[in-house]
Amino acid sequence: VTPTSMIVINRDGTISDYRVRSQDDLHGLPEDFLGQPMVNILAQQERLAFQACFDRVKKEGGPVRLETSVRIPTGPRYFEAHLYELSRGGRIILLAQDITERKQAEMAIMSSEKLLANAERIASIGSWTFDLETGKSVWSREMFKIAGAEGQEPTMDFILSTLHPDDVQKYEKALIANGERFSDLECRLIRPDGGVRYLHNRREHFYNANGKEIHRVGTTQDITQRVEAE
Repeated sequence: VTPTSMIVINRDGTISDYRVRSQDDLHGLPEDFLGQPMVNILAQQERLAFQACFDRVKKEGGPVRLETSVRIPTGPRYFEAHLYELSRGGRIILLAQDITERKQAEMAIMSSEKLLANAERIASIGSWTFDLETGKSVWSREMFKIAGAEGQEPTMDFILSTLHPDDVQKYEKALIANGERFSDLECRLIRPDGGVRYLHNRREHFYNANGKEIHRVGTTQDITQRVEAE
């Protein structure tokens, strides 16, 4: 990957040269940085990590990789940086690639995942996917919590083993789709501690060109309190 900027750093940590690939990558005038300690242009929370990497390069020669962020008037910019020693006992060169767009996308995904996890927790709803061709199932964190099955592999055998004995046949029958797009199923689950949970499953079915179901996704809501109240 072609670096978008290059910074030459004296061994005392001050910047001696600053260059960019193009004007679009110029996030400040060189004279604003020259002579300044490198750590001063970094976000406060990044300074200790950078200093540790810088000290390591001075001791070992590098290269050392780190991700860091720089404070500029328009907002933080994120960089993947590599530090090298130009010559033994000489200045340190930092080559950086701007990864701001990638980091912002990662943070947006993390925020979305956190929002979904909170929504599931509040509503006592777990989500899951099931690949009928491979038999592999993927559960959300709340799904594991509802089943009391943290750390378990959600295989079909495991799922069937958690069901109330009187509901196993009903569940197995529901595994066979009849061409419907959506379906619902209520069943009981026995947690490892012996507690019985009443669940409502809402499923969406996906088929191949021959009409064979190949995949399903769904939600499972713990409705125990509602059922017991009735």
